[in-house]
Amino acid sequence: MAIGKIVFLGAGAIGGGVAAWTSPGYPETWCADRGETLAAIMAKGISHYEGSAGRSSAHTVRVKILEDLSVLGKDDVLVFAVKNYSLDAVAAAAAKTTGGRPLAVSMANGTDNQGILPRHFGRCAYCVIGYNAWLDEPGVIGWQSRGPLVLGTPDNSLRPELEELVAILAKGCEASYTDRLADAVHSKLIVNLVNTITTLVGHGYRPIEDIASLQRLVSRSLHEGIKVVEAAGYREYHVGKMPTWSKIRASATLPAMVTRAMFRKSLAGMVKSSMSQDVIARGGTDTELDSLTGYIVGLAAKHGIGAPYNSGLYRIAKAAFAVPGFQPYKPKALLDAVEKGGMPL
Repeated sequence: MAIGKIVFLGAGAIGGGVAAWTSPGYPETWCADRGETLAAIMAKGISHYEGSAGRSSAHTVRVKILEDLSVLGKDDVLVFAVKNYSLDAVAAAAAKTTGGRPLAVSMANGTDNQGILPRHFGRCAYCVIGYNAWLDEPGVIGWQSRGPLVLGTPDNSLRPELEELVAILAKGCEASYTDRLADAVHSKLIVNLVNTITTLVGHGYRPIEDIASLQRLVSRSLHEGIKVVEAAGYREYHVGKMPTWSKIRASATLPAMVTRAMFRKSLAGMVKSSMSQDVIARGGTDTELDSLTGYIVGLAAKHGIGAPYNSGLYRIAKAAFAVPGFQPYKPKALLDAVEKGGMPL
């Protein structure tokens, strides 16, 4: 397969950022979006910057806009840079327009995309995102590092196509192929459990004064995640700067004061999660909660593993995020509600 167009459907923090990285080294890079995002990119291009350097260091890239997906064929790649709660509708519309011809790649977190995308496309692959990025406004993207992106399929099919795609993406960022997609997905899922907690306490939107309560929530939640994922038969797969399982275990089992400095450093490096942007910044009720914490809770029940912290966090978040205008909780109130039941006060 000689890859033709690579079209990023969804030009937000991830899709827009990767498109901006890829475009200078691969002219057949395109974006497809709508509304404010489409208008901003058409008018000004995509501005992106490394977070520690600040927005003033942003570099602007003019990325081609594809308004008619029907021109795509079997040699083209359609990258779905949308979350799982939007993927089914977006993929259905794209498949109707393209006839399902392109190679379809989903960049969503979790495993739900592996059930959704094959309903609409015959050739499907998945990309694990190993870095954090955020959207300041339509067309303006900050990021912590240029990748990594890890691509693969559940059955290790499509390897030649994916290795060709990786070679193109690697011109702009760190990218690789893996034959252990399931391990990579589940290792990333463990880290994604933090998203529910940081959204519930409003990290990045309000001061976090009670570090001790937040550390207990994060360390217990991630440690449970490791136990659940291991019980399900998955192995550690290190992606980017994700904490190792040994470091997560240490944070949960050693005295808190021993690991407090390490936790403070990790907390300082956490950006506003995409979940918190959905719930707090945009006031929405559609989130990745079910794909992330909800999935781990379900996997724990399936394999008979106790997961009281994640179960409590899921219960609270499910109720709290269902109502527009969510207001974050104090970490101590959230911790008490998780450990004792009820909702935070």
